Amino acid sequence: PQDGKLLACDIDATNPNKALPHWKKAGVADKIDLQITPAVEYLESLSDSSSSKFDMAFVDADKGNYQTYYDLIIPMLRPGGILVMDNTLWRGEVSDASINNAQVQNFRELNQKIATDDRVIHCLLPLADGMTLISKK
Repeated sequence: PQDGKLLACDIDATNPNKALPHWKKAGVADKIDLQITPAVEYLESLSDSSSSKFDMAFVDADKGNYQTYYDLIIPMLRPGGILVMDNTLWRGEVSDASINNAQVQNFRELNQKIATDDRVIHCLLPLADGMTLISKK
């Protein structure tokens, strides 16, 4: 939409700086609020504001914090809003019972949390590393 905004967080300015000329060329640079800061910290600062509402969020970040991202974003997601979480099958290892490292266990716990959360409906897509689509009721 004309009044739409995109919030992007990255801990390193390298990739966003590469993207900036493309954002400008596309005429959307003024719509992008780029924060060079850990996303968890920035989302925590937003969670205190009742005006922070997202229509959509996409998480492809530090894997150990995926449950934290989920816990922070769901309350800020508008009803009907979408949260997309990438890598939720982690190279197929999540479904392999013989693999039980911390990363895999974190994703198993996240997937269970999402599956039992009455606030959302979800679909885990078994494509590549897995992608979970979550809609807030």
